Amino acid sequence: MASQSSEATEECSAPVNAQDSMVWPGHEATMVTAWGHDWVVVVAPRFPASEPLKFYVLGRERCQGKRLRAPDGLKVLDLATGANSSRLALAQGEEGGALLEHTGSGWKPLALLPEAISEVSASARLIADGDNVLIVDRSTLWFRQDSTWARMALPDDSQVAPIASDTLLLVGSRLYVGTQRGEYGGLLAAFDLDTSSNTAVLVKEASVLELALPVWAMVADAQGQIWAACGLAHLGRREGRVMKFRDDKWAVFAHSDSKSAPNSSWNLPPAAFVSVQLDHEGRPLVLGRGTGLAKFTGVGWRRIGTNWPDFHHVDDRLGGSIVFPNEPDRFVLIDQNTAILAAKARGAFLYDLKSGALTPIELLD
Repeated sequence: MASQSSEATEECSAPVNAQDSMVWPGHEATMVTAWGHDWVVVVAPRFPASEPLKFYVLGRERCQGKRLRAPDGLKVLDLATGANSSRLALAQGEEGGALLEHTGSGWKPLALLPEAISEVSASARLIADGDNVLIVDRSTLWFRQDSTWARMALPDDSQVAPIASDTLLLVGSRLYVGTQRGEYGGLLAAFDLDTSSNTAVLVKEASVLELALPVWAMVADAQGQIWAACGLAHLGRREGRVMKFRDDKWAVFAHSDSKSAPNSSWNLPPAAFVSVQLDHEGRPLVLGRGTGLAKFTGVGWRRIGTNWPDFHHVDDRLGGSIVFPNEPDRFVLIDQNTAILAAKARGAFLYDLKSGALTPIELLD
């Protein structure tokens, strides 16, 4: 991790080859996310896993990120974008947890957490949509609507109980959940958060779908339809599905596996989908292990980008040459020509889709 620079201006490093990029000892760039009108790179410590995440807000040129720090005595646990693109943060200190807002001039307290959840864990998640805010800590859900907090109970017969490590998306008062069980697959589900009964109610039976694949990312389009990226790359197997939630049920939009790809829904080589985003026309873009970035054109899928970076590296410590895939797990397309990639231990990069140039993002503590 780089040290704090004294330069006021943002200077970008020269482009690098993916194989020559430096490996971060003990840290992984796990996510790139929007926070209000800013972009943030999320860094997770590999050991110990119980330590909180680190957040780096990117500058104007997107090639440097400065560590986001909460007021004295508080640690930032998670970020979310609220109403009017407000920048929210879940923070924890000795006196309990707090919901903060970052304005142009600094932090201001937005709401104290109820005493029952004042001591949230380091892995707690903050999710927001407009004025609605949800905190998920382990398997407990706290929902804030109209400035009132309520603990949401799950039905006894629920097939899925949302936990902080799941893929979670809040749209209004509806919570979408995608679980990750590695080679054992995952589940997709949708709950309505009913504040009159303080219960998370399954939308309907068809809103729960068991998959042979883990769910890695979800996004909502302008019509309120939900897109999910599901995929598994294991023992030579590459399988993925792009799922769509419409009319209160899940449906397959694209399916890829080693046996049937290419096919009518996925015309590219087999891929395990790990991330999904929508372009300005509402069409999905997916990141697939094995294919890189691909965009749905209306009649099929087309790869986008030049010289997709291959971050594979060889580790000889175990008595033989073992190739570890280190492909990017997350991306955001910030304009038609540029994407930000999160490549775990390799770090975060600006990726020029036209030239294939890969510029490291320097993260300043």
